[in-house]
Amino acid sequence: MGNKYNGLAVGFEGVYENISIGSSSVPVQVAAGVSMIYGYAYQNTTALTGTLRGVRGNAVVYVDSTAGTIIGVEGRAGNGSNASTHDGFNAGTLKGGYFFVAGSGIASGNTITTAIGIDAQLDVDSSGLTVTNAYGARINVQGGQGSTLTNLYGLVIEHESVDGTGATMDAAILVKAVNGNEPVTVLIDCSDAALAVHTTDCYPIFKIPGDLILSWNVSASSWVSSAA
Repeated sequence: MGNKYNGLAVGFEGVYENISIGSSSVPVQVAAGVSMIYGYAYQNTTALTGTLRGVRGNAVVYVDSTAGTIIGVEGRAGNGSNASTHDGFNAGTLKGGYFFVAGSGIASGNTITTAIGIDAQLDVDSSGLTVTNAYGARINVQGGQGSTLTNLYGLVIEHESVDGTGATMDAAILVKAVNGNEPVTVLIDCSDAALAVHTTDCYPIFKIPGDLILSWNVSASSWVSSAA
C-alpha cells in the first residue's frame, strides 16, 4: 500500500494505487493560485548528456483493448464540474495545457541549437501495424447553440516582439519532407469544411492585409479578391 502524506497517496514501483490530490469535496482555498503537482528537474555541476524531464507520463496496455482509450497525459481547466450540469462560474482565462520554453542569455552570448514550444510525434512505423485514422495533431473546437463565441479560430499563431523589432518569421506554417521521399497528396484539404459562401459561387479561402478576402470561384475556376 502507498503511504498517506498531506493528503497525497504515494504509490511505489510495483504497487498499483491511485494518486489523488484534492477533489471537488476537498478544494484548494488559495486566492493567489497554487501548483498541485510540480516537477522540478535541476541539473547542476555535471553537464547533461541525456534527457532531463520535469514531468513524464506513460500509459501502456499489454492486452487487446479495442474499446479502450490510452492517454499518456491529460489536463483539464474548467469553470465548473462539467458542461452538462450547468454549474459554471465566471473565469478570466482557461487553458487545458500550457507549454513554455524559457531561453536565457548572458552578455557573452549563449547558443541553443533547437527550441520547440510544443513537440508532437506520431510514431506508427511498426511492421504489421494498421492505423485507420492517423493525425500528427488534432484540434477539436466545440460550441453549442447557447454559446456566445466572440472570436473563434481553430489555430492562432502569434508573432510577438518584446524588445524592439522582432525577428522575421520565415513562414507561419512550414511543411517539409524529412528524408525527401514522403509524398503529400494535397497541401490543405478543405473538402469537408462548411465554408460560408462570400459571394455567388465564391468560397473564401484566405483573408489578406487590406481587409480583402481571396476566394475561389467554382464556376469560373479562378481566384477572386473582394472586400471583407
